[in-house]
Amino acid sequence: MRSKKRELAHYQALSERIPGWTRGQEASALAERAYSIDGDTVIVEIGSFFGSSTVLLAGARKLRGSGIVHCVDPFDGSGDSCSTPHYDAIILAFAARPPREHFDDNISAAGLSDWIEVHQGNAEDIALNWSTPVDLLFMDGDQSPAGARAA
Repeated sequence: MRSKKRELAHYQALSERIPGWTRGQEASALAERAYSIDGDTVIVEIGSFFGSSTVLLAGARKLRGSGIVHCVDPFDGSGDSCSTPHYDAIILAFAARPPREHFDDNISAAGLSDWIEVHQGNAEDIALNWSTPVDLLFMDGDQSPAGARAA
């Protein structure tokens, strides 16, 4: 049987094939943290885009055999002024299909569809009806002061 570190590295390698920003030590730390939580863990990821970080989070929960990753994203490339040019370039490069379709395909290809639940919309809108306790919140969306406060 493969070690936990090697199994997590598998999901990190899958994640690196998907456009995104969480890489290297940050990706390892995120996957390890998601893996380390006991029980039927609830993880919320605000900002999922094409699913790069989602693969790290959901892969860790799949290895643990419990938990769910709630992915909150409008899937339209919106965000802070620093990030939107990068989103626009990626979306343009993959213009044949919308970002949500790429996200769904990436999660399915990684074998993680059963470990996520998608909430398409802005974090502040999704939060209005949220009542489930959260074990880990990964803020990977709009990093502007206003965007972070709203989320």
